[in-house]
Amino acid sequence: MFFRKKDRLSQWRAYGQDGTGVAIGFNYKAINLLNNEKDIFVEKVVYNEIKQKEKLGQLIESVIIYIKNMFEEESVRISDDFNVYFKEEFDTFCEVLVDHIGKIRCTIKNPAFAEEKEISDYRIKPLKFNLKNNQFVSYCDIDFNNLIHNPIINEIVIGSKSQLKESDIYYFLLSNGFDANNVNISKSEATYR
Repeated sequence: MFFRKKDRLSQWRAYGQDGTGVAIGFNYKAINLLNNEKDIFVEKVVYNEIKQKEKLGQLIESVIIYIKNMFEEESVRISDDFNVYFKEEFDTFCEVLVDHIGKIRCTIKNPAFAEEKEISDYRIKPLKFNLKNNQFVSYCDIDFNNLIHNPIINEIVIGSKSQLKESDIYYFLLSNGFDANNVNISKSEATYR
């Protein structure tokens, strides 16, 4: 997940190793270019229930249109009645619907999470696992090599409890091919007291 708000104490507690981690500020326009890749989906999360219902309604409507297009393009079919055809192809409808729901499921969340102002990133493969605090944590590597020369990272905020220094981050970025001179590196202002 990406978040539109930076340096929030609740985010440090939940996602930033209780203030010992770092927050990376990505260039949304550069990340959004990844939408063109097959397995990556980047979209703002919807917290409003009315908008969620609209989004799901549009999704179902698009799948029905998909089935109608199949109906019109198939030259050999048992019936010329779309309702009969739809019943025959209901399994196809369900498969396409599940595929579409899989792509947007990460973009619809309970309104209680609205303060997070998330942008969902969803990649279905290759999924990997890491053992952390006696639990499996799933993750996948996203290749930014084709974007590394664009200003993909705008900012890095170091957690208030972190032992890292700005110079550590600066040299880490340089050693990995990033233009560290154009990345704003700072300490968190979200103190715990």
